[in-house]
Amino acid sequence: MMPIPFDIHQLQCFIAVAEELHFGRAAQRMHLTQPPLSRQIKLLEARLDVQLFERSGREVRLTAAGAAFLGGAREVIQAARTSTALARDAANRPQERLSLGFTPVAAYEALPGLLRGFNEDLPLAELALNELMTLAQLDALVRNDIDAALLRPSINLFHFDSMRVNVDSLVAVLPGNHALTKKKELRLSDFENQPYIGHDPVRAKYLADITGQGFRAANVSPRTVLCCTEPQTMLAMVGAGLGLAIVAGQVGRYTSNPLVEFRPFRAETLPAIEIWMVWRKGNRNPTVEWLIRSAEQFVAELGI
Repeated sequence: MMPIPFDIHQLQCFIAVAEELHFGRAAQRMHLTQPPLSRQIKLLEARLDVQLFERSGREVRLTAAGAAFLGGAREVIQAARTSTALARDAANRPQERLSLGFTPVAAYEALPGLLRGFNEDLPLAELALNELMTLAQLDALVRNDIDAALLRPSINLFHFDSMRVNVDSLVAVLPGNHALTKKKELRLSDFENQPYIGHDPVRAKYLADITGQGFRAANVSPRTVLCCTEPQTMLAMVGAGLGLAIVAGQVGRYTSNPLVEFRPFRAETLPAIEIWMVWRKGNRNPTVEWLIRSAEQFVAELGI
């Protein structure tokens, strides 16, 4: 990059002389004596390798080069003033920050859908993402550690404002060489006496409750060999041949694992599952207000 052959002070001196057409008045305007002002003009002319002024006695006129240089010099000074004002404004403005919690499954669709346009709409805001299970997110909301949460509706959310932002179906996960992969759709009865990798009844209570209720309603008893919290861990265990599993459909839509296959359940086998966005009542953080508007648009597009 070519170095700039002058500084802001020299430009200000040049503009003062160009507008006053008098070194004495320009010096007063710049709060200088005339000799230092003259030195700045001579230094600028030397660095530009052009003559900016014609001097004849007390008369001062811009040369053609000086007249051409004046417009750009004014633009540079104005740009410097604007940049200075913006920097000071940013330094004095309270830092906007959005701290958002989310469950692992929310990262597939809800989280990216809600954060579209964040950088464009809030260029100075800081984004902090916290991957937490539902109960941990609620605790973080109560402690004011996060501003909003994307979680499962597993408990009463009466003390918070909330909005449903995702609806999905459950699908079966099978080892790639399992006999059930020959079927296009499954029933819960296909899990009878099969080794089963279930959801942790504490940390993944919402899905553990839904699948457990489904098995009991269908009078099906799989052999639970392991309980997991993270969907990717469940896929890894299924891929290792340890058992079958049930996960959110979006896990299958956005995951490529050559060791497992996904199969839908027949209609009405299991209920739909949901993700809700939750935030504290009366939260006036402008980034939360932006997130609410984004969620409303996202939900409208999905027709939820």
